[in-house]
Amino acid sequence: MNQKEKLSVGMGTQERKRRHKAMPSPDERYGLGCAIQLLLAIGFLWVFALLVPASRYVSWAFAILLLVGLAMFVVSIAEQVRLLQEVRTHWTSRGIRCLLVHSHSSVWESHISTRWLPRLSHLAQTLDWSERTRWDRSSLSARVFHRICGNHAFNPCVVVFRGLRRPLVFRFYEAFHQAKIGRPQYLEELETKMFESLGMVRTP
Repeated sequence: MNQKEKLSVGMGTQERKRRHKAMPSPDERYGLGCAIQLLLAIGFLWVFALLVPASRYVSWAFAILLLVGLAMFVVSIAEQVRLLQEVRTHWTSRGIRCLLVHSHSSVWESHISTRWLPRLSHLAQTLDWSERTRWDRSSLSARVFHRICGNHAFNPCVVVFRGLRRPLVFRFYEAFHQAKIGRPQYLEELETKMFESLGMVRTP
């Protein structure tokens, strides 16, 4: 591979990394993989304990810990379903299909107020991160934010509800910063996906 080809490969790798960071998958959900891994680990420890009696107590101790972890996982899923049931009762029934989290940042405030809010006003519940000290933490908006958005690139973001399935979370933080330095393609593509998930076509 010559120098030009190496440079091209390096640039391609850098672009993939930049794209992945600017456009994280909105389909962030608790999959069954975690639960399956826990069950497999419990099964392995159980077999190991039967084959190696000297390690039986240690193995059973780890198995109990793993069972506790699995129980916590199940409880977490149940709490999420209960929260989404509230969303369906109080929001979706009134036509609200997403939660928009934003703030008064110069990087995105104008864009959101002129391009998003006019189109999402009848579909979105909004939550202003700049006013977080005044939030009622028991409100449905705050609880959805803390439960679904997590602590990574959550501002701005759009949470699109899908019944009792885990919502899609479109995180725009990095896409807006890439647009600011001359790479608007990530923001445009992520916006398109977000509007399409709501059954809308993004306008220029």
